[in-house]
Amino acid sequence: MSFKKWVFKSFNEDEILKISKENDISFFSASLLNSRGITNKKEVEEFLSEDNDMLLDPYDFKDMKKAVDRIKKAIHTNELICIFGDYDADGVTSVSIMYSFLKKNKANVTYYIPDRNKEGYGMNISAVENLKKDGVSLIIATDNGITANNEVEVASLLGMDTIIVDHHRPCKVLPRALAIIDPHQPDCVKIKFKDFCAAGLVLFVVLAFSKNFDEKQKLFKENAAIASIGTIGDSVLLKSYNRKIVKQGLKEMSNCKIPSLSACFKEFELQKKQITSLDIAFSVVPRINAVGRISSCKSAVELLLEEDFNKALILAKELGDKNIIRKEIEIKILKEALEFINLNPSCKLEPIIVVFSEGWHSGVIGIVASKLVEKYGKPCVVISIEEEIARGSGRSVGDFSLINAIKECSEFLIRFGGHPMAAGFEMNADNVLNFSKRINDIAKKLEIQPCLSLEIESILKLEEVNMKTAKEIKSLGPFGCGNLHPIFSAVKLTIVNITPVGKGMHLRLSFKKDSKIIFAMKFSTTKEEFEFEKGDIVNIAFEMCITEFKGQTNVSVFLKDVHPYSLDVDSMLESEVIYEEVCRCFSNRSENLKADIAFFVPDRENFVDVYKKLQICLDVSKRYTVRTLYCKLKLLNFNFAKFLLILDIMIELNIITKTNVQNETFNIFINKLKRKVNLDESLILKFLKEERSFAGKQKI
Repeated sequence: MSFKKWVFKSFNEDEILKISKENDISFFSASLLNSRGITNKKEVEEFLSEDNDMLLDPYDFKDMKKAVDRIKKAIHTNELICIFGDYDADGVTSVSIMYSFLKKNKANVTYYIPDRNKEGYGMNISAVENLKKDGVSLIIATDNGITANNEVEVASLLGMDTIIVDHHRPCKVLPRALAIIDPHQPDCVKIKFKDFCAAGLVLFVVLAFSKNFDEKQKLFKENAAIASIGTIGDSVLLKSYNRKIVKQGLKEMSNCKIPSLSACFKEFELQKKQITSLDIAFSVVPRINAVGRISSCKSAVELLLEEDFNKALILAKELGDKNIIRKEIEIKILKEALEFINLNPSCKLEPIIVVFSEGWHSGVIGIVASKLVEKYGKPCVVISIEEEIARGSGRSVGDFSLINAIKECSEFLIRFGGHPMAAGFEMNADNVLNFSKRINDIAKKLEIQPCLSLEIESILKLEEVNMKTAKEIKSLGPFGCGNLHPIFSAVKLTIVNITPVGKGMHLRLSFKKDSKIIFAMKFSTTKEEFEFEKGDIVNIAFEMCITEFKGQTNVSVFLKDVHPYSLDVDSMLESEVIYEEVCRCFSNRSENLKADIAFFVPDRENFVDVYKKLQICLDVSKRYTVRTLYCKLKLLNFNFAKFLLILDIMIELNIITKTNVQNETFNIFINKLKRKVNLDESLILKFLKEERSFAGKQKI
């Protein structure tokens, strides 16, 4: 479990008071709006409004009239239309909305979604040629197509028109499609807000068929629920029109009359008064994505299109079963990735952890990368090798743009794509090590290494963790990208209890301060992975939500991070980066040490201090991490990097022994010394002193 850096949001008290007074809301609610940049009265009213009327004119999108006219012609002449989609939640919902609408309008329509593992993302020439053989004359590409120049050209040569409805950014040269609905294309100037997903864009194509405002609003309400799943699933900004889509969609779901979604909610145990964006993000979207990751996502489309509740229930169960298989694959790959790291500990010292192996399921490695990021607090890339081809997926942290770093490795790659926080690529297997070195060399040039962080709204007293506060937080929803659920901190709490739940995979904790006690959940953390014990004094970062169970509403607290109360975690994180750099330079003398080494070279007194503290405080039966050991010994008089180096030197000189090392935890013993230890025999200490001497000469 990696500590995260806590970044407290700044706020202007005068501005918050003004927002509070102008809008007749509490100081607390005003502060949350202020931290989101929502400050003037009009913005506040729009953000908090329950009016979800869709006022955007669909014909403001470039090429919308061309697209609508061509689809109307195809319907009128009974041409076969094929919706060419994608295998994630946005792709599946895009296909479902378009197919359902066209079917209701008597269109001759089919759909095609490529196999993720056999065909990969987007249009491909073989599929286009097969569509022609099937008699298709109009292709509508949803959630793909904007970079499919060759495929669109082939379709045209074969006598098929293509309409592209895509939210990805285009290349310099656009495909020669009949119409392109993409707000990022040149000359789409009337659309000021551009961060739509494909499901949102398809919704606007549907709205463009409306004859008047009332019909437009009716179509909007009918399709908002499915469109909101794609919007939440693709992590686009929940602002402007996206916020309206999701708010209306959640409203429709909470009073659900759509058989397919009712079946999902029953099967996924979401039968409650109010469906939230978190319910969709953590229960519905992963199950849709799971099907596309490990097999054909046709069953996900069939589910969303199914109008018979009982048949939909069968399909929903199939999605749930596929998600269980996905989880089993994920657990296996994660275990093997951790074993790779244990066998190759030097990869943990790099700014970007790169792991690779044969046979890992390429549809699941992105999720594993996310798990590794959470554990190690730095960017991670997971690569699956199949014969001569390697496919990789990575996740980033902070301001480090993974896609930009991958672009700089393009000489090793066959293809790549993604965005700053997540990216994927394909390359020849013999380039894996070259790629790993290059991407880490790029990261090492940064002045500040990327690390996992949390934005904290404010510090709350335990008395403020109540239903009133939770209701004010809820009023700012729906939450998602661009409107993240607020995270708060509480300080100097004593851990009262730690109880494993959910087959030991999660923890239920209680904390106390003065006479007040709160309960909290820590998901995806076992008791062995949790670095604290009863009686420890800690600071916590948490989300507060209103949850529903058996018809009862409660305030629930979900832990995002826990810090030792007495520890300067920011300094610890900085020290870890320096320690990693020192270790890399010790192992690879060709790498130059950038850190000011003088501050980190331990002297004899430091060794004596650590040794005596170990003799007094060490519990040989207890498992430690280096962080919990540092806190246990209360070595706050010198930095964490120096402490880590002292441990390494003590192990090197056989003063102490680390045993049973597993997932960053270990037992530690003090060895019986047969002779007086000579610290000068340490190669690590010798290296540190040489570097200090060299650095001193450089300054003269």
